[in-house]
Amino acid sequence: MAPHGAAYNVDWIFPNNSNVHVATDLAWFTTYTAFPSRMGHLMSATAGTEVLGVGTVELEVRRSSTQGRSRKPCNKLVLEDVLYAPSYTCNILGGPIYDVHNVLTSGRVEDSKLTDRKTGATTGLLDLVKLWKLWLKGQPKGMSSLDPNGLNYINARWSESEMKRWQMHKASLASGVTSNATAKAAAGSTLSQLSEIEKKWLKEHYGGEFKFLQVHGLKMHNDEDREEGRSIMRTFMSNDESDNDDKDSEEEDEEDSFLRELEEDPMSHVGDYHFTSAQLDWIEKHYRHSGEFLISYGLKPYKVEDCEDGAAIVQSFMEEDQ
Repeated sequence: MAPHGAAYNVDWIFPNNSNVHVATDLAWFTTYTAFPSRMGHLMSATAGTEVLGVGTVELEVRRSSTQGRSRKPCNKLVLEDVLYAPSYTCNILGGPIYDVHNVLTSGRVEDSKLTDRKTGATTGLLDLVKLWKLWLKGQPKGMSSLDPNGLNYINARWSESEMKRWQMHKASLASGVTSNATAKAAAGSTLSQLSEIEKKWLKEHYGGEFKFLQVHGLKMHNDEDREEGRSIMRTFMSNDESDNDDKDSEEEDEEDSFLRELEEDPMSHVGDYHFTSAQLDWIEKHYRHSGEFLISYGLKPYKVEDCEDGAAIVQSFMEEDQ
């Protein structure tokens, strides 16, 4: 169920170089799993934004600008593996959208939309206010939650190591965490006790067992729910220990490289915002960074029109490579 009031009107921004979806309100989620993590930003070497969990989000989006005249003016857009980051500036429609949809943002604003990759049918409309955003059901055109006078560089990057950790956690939940807890309850076993370390972990991350269970939709007065919650918690703690013991040196090297490039050439990543994640990967392979690529074609990284031309050039090269 979608949030109400001001929370509903927080923008769903489409920054085409984010590799993950992000939601800032728990009410957006139709399924949700608590999963402490952090996400980063293209312009920062550290993963500075706290992530509390991951889940599925369903959005009612406009698919026709003439709502009263269309047979089906709205469409349900389903987003998987969405990060819950309540402290972030806005919601983010990330790169995974390309798995199912095409995103058209060139030409007239009126023609900017999402289309189904298989059928070509319009699945949602985009609006350009401060930045490109999804046009949700019930929203007036031209409305944005972003500061009209602010400089907004919206972007979200979730590291490959955290993505893998999440996929492993999903698999572990699907393969038996819930069923094991249910089996214990059915057999009449007593509720497993929390160790002092486990109590401390719950306190530090959630404020206590009650809030932890609440986040998962579980009840404190139900022993089966509490047993399930403790199984989930122990999986989290095991993943945390594994993650702390195994530093991702490759990710650290990438962050160091990013900072070195900025120090050597302040214009090296200014134009990144105008390229998709796939395009940036292609540029890194062939030109190191977007600044070097744009300059090699006589384009300026700080000019929007030049960056858009550069993105079109990269896309044509990528299509030739396929």
